[in-house]
Amino acid sequence: VSRPVDFVEADILLEKDTGRPVMAHPPATTSDLSFEAFVERFVELALHPQGSADGTASAARPLGLKLDFKDPRAVEPCLRILSAAVAKTGAAWRHPIWLNADIFTGPGGNPTKFNANDFLRQCQAVSLPNVALSLGWTTGWNLFTCIGMHGYSAAHIDDALNTLAKLDHPIAVTWAVRSAIIRQTPAALVRRLTEQQRTLTVWGDAGSSELQWLALPEVAPHAFVDITSPALYLKATWFAQIAFPLLAGALIYAFTSRRKLAKVLL
Repeated sequence: VSRPVDFVEADILLEKDTGRPVMAHPPATTSDLSFEAFVERFVELALHPQGSADGTASAARPLGLKLDFKDPRAVEPCLRILSAAVAKTGAAWRHPIWLNADIFTGPGGNPTKFNANDFLRQCQAVSLPNVALSLGWTTGWNLFTCIGMHGYSAAHIDDALNTLAKLDHPIAVTWAVRSAIIRQTPAALVRRLTEQQRTLTVWGDAGSSELQWLALPEVAPHAFVDITSPALYLKATWFAQIAFPLLAGALIYAFTSRRKLAKVLL
């Protein structure tokens, strides 16, 4: 691993045929890299980084590990594997661990696969050092996003905060929020998310509007950034979800109008 990388993100699901946790992102259902093998390699690289003079962990900021769960069934076995691997390192482990999942249903998103309370319970049931929860919402892209009316709502924020209030004991939290959607969220709601020293992890495609929002003095101190340029993805998404339906609707309207006109003339 070559720095400056702050975190390694790992997408995890259960392999369809074997039922073992593997490194893959939907729609993939299989992988040649198991989660167990990934953890072993991460521990090796994290504790003995390439290029260090003495072979020990770097004195710089420790490399973080973010587990992005795509399947709720993968959570428990992965936490068990990770806990065992970390325990073997003893006091040498100084690396932040983020446990991420879209446990809430958000703007335009499909219903979440996760039970939020179950996910929180599983995360608190394991003993891991330097652990934080990275909690997100499922989201979608539609016309309202493009015209600036697609932010997280008070209901989305209330649902998340009320669920978090049920935790048995406090834990660090960062909210995984989509860049184009959090930018369109009222400032008062964003402030609620960053109370109690909680942070935002802003992800997704970002254009100039999102970058300007991230630079705001009331946002920048509270935000981790995981963004990409908007070029191809936004163009493809805009056509698939907005331009194509509008074009199809216009053609249908034109066709039905011509049929009505033909009937009148006859």
